[in-house]
Amino acid sequence: MDYTTLTESLEKLAKIENTQSLMNDADRVRLMEAARAVSLKFEMPFETYFRLIFSDMEVGLALAGVELGIWKAVADKSPESASTLALASQLGMLEDTLARILRFASTLYMVEEVGENFYRANNITRHFTVERAESVLFLAGSRAVRIGPGLPEFFSRTKMEDPTVARPLPWNISTGSDLSVYEWLAENPRERDAFNDFMFVQTTGLAGFVEKFPLDQYLDISDATNRIQFVDVGGGSGHISRAVLARYPSLYGKIAVEDREDANTVTRSDFSKDGIQNIVHDFFTPQPLKGAKAFYMRNLLHNWTTDKCKVILERLRDAMAPDSVILVDDIVIPPTGSHWYSTHMDLMMLTNHGATERTEAQFADLFDSVGLKRKELVRYNSYGPAIQAVVRK
Repeated sequence: MDYTTLTESLEKLAKIENTQSLMNDADRVRLMEAARAVSLKFEMPFETYFRLIFSDMEVGLALAGVELGIWKAVADKSPESASTLALASQLGMLEDTLARILRFASTLYMVEEVGENFYRANNITRHFTVERAESVLFLAGSRAVRIGPGLPEFFSRTKMEDPTVARPLPWNISTGSDLSVYEWLAENPRERDAFNDFMFVQTTGLAGFVEKFPLDQYLDISDATNRIQFVDVGGGSGHISRAVLARYPSLYGKIAVEDREDANTVTRSDFSKDGIQNIVHDFFTPQPLKGAKAFYMRNLLHNWTTDKCKVILERLRDAMAPDSVILVDDIVIPPTGSHWYSTHMDLMMLTNHGATERTEAQFADLFDSVGLKRKELVRYNSYGPAIQAVVRK
């Protein structure tokens, strides 16, 4: 293999602006994983150690750039470059400090260096300027998710026991709280609001289940009765329900979002004007919307232990009509070749909630244990998420 030619090809590819138009999503992810694997395979010990030592600085720098307006200022000049002198004057910053920030950011490909003290926006720069990006970066840097320091002690303590029942969790150690994640968020509104924003924007740019899953096969889109067609269980701010309604306008008034009253800041009137019912409900209690056509849960079961998941599913099972379906939207871990997103989420569920992402077989056992069975499984992107249509046995 001619490594010089290969390197030159990669360098040319890295200079292309609109890379997402070059290939489909599966091939895009495959290329990214191959490039990442090559990068790590070639690392020397020095590079591995300092990559890990410096990793904590990336989130802080990204958030600082949002709060200071750096990324927006650079992006606003796009496709032209901007000098640190002009940017410093615009932002009211010392030029030397700004130059050091942008030089560092360029080595992380957060921005493109095009000359001495001249920088241009790239795709990462623009990612930092989308609506609610600040909330995502704030959450990423908060103690709510920075559980890494507690991992060595936790795994040393639990190596011969089930870690899902061990306490305290790294989450508790990081926050210094005995509360669960959701109890803690209820008492910390800044983090709660950031979490809700994150749930809204986390899959920006990716095709969602509404586009990929044959939802109309499980709903009565033309039903003339007042039957609720889609119940968004634990649906928070209701962004999934709004996407469903946008795709199927005939469901106006027949979609309901359920969550605890402290789960979000969206008011009932906000839901009502959008044609969505808002029901205050704890999914561990009996389901109030009996006989609805579809009960949907997104990234919900992965937050809970198997015993808790059984309770959640039993509440829905007891509310199902003969033709009802439960739609479980969660990561489904494959037997081999898991994507890094799935494995990171699995460890986050363990260390934050004492819970787990599940394999296809584990889901089947869970459904079977409460008198349910999987009718269909549809993977809708390359990172692990899938919709499972679940019915009574």
